Amino acid sequence: MNNELNTSPAPGAGDSGRWSVFTDDNYHLHDASERDSEGSFGTYEEALAECHRIVTESLRHLYAPGMTAERLYEDYTDFGEDPYIAPSPKDRPLFSAWDYAEARAKDVVAEFEAAAREKGEGIGRGDGSADGVKGGGV
Repeated sequence: MNNELNTSPAPGAGDSGRWSVFTDDNYHLHDASERDSEGSFGTYEEALAECHRIVTESLRHLYAPGMTAERLYEDYTDFGEDPYIAPSPKDRPLFSAWDYAEARAKDVVAEFEAAAREKGEGIGRGDGSADGVKGGGV
């Protein structure tokens, strides 16, 4: 998440001791009409866990066979779900979805590569085939 863009509390966030999670779509980053509310949480840690889950699921959704972690992160910053917590914590660092996605991209790629190896599939070259040749076969 570009922290400069989401530092003010979102609509509905208050001082009730609850933490709200909102998600912007990186493709429509400055369009508030594209913002979703993901819920309200009793603790900051619960809200943070929800943000982590959203980013990880977004990375998994964007992954394509043969994709590098760098390419996955690039696609995330263009098209991924960008959650943030409101109100902004006063006693903790501001959560950055982009920083978290960059750190998680290698793990997500490794998960898919390990699953492909377990299934006996090649890693592929990003075109949907294991060997980079579409429709290849014997």
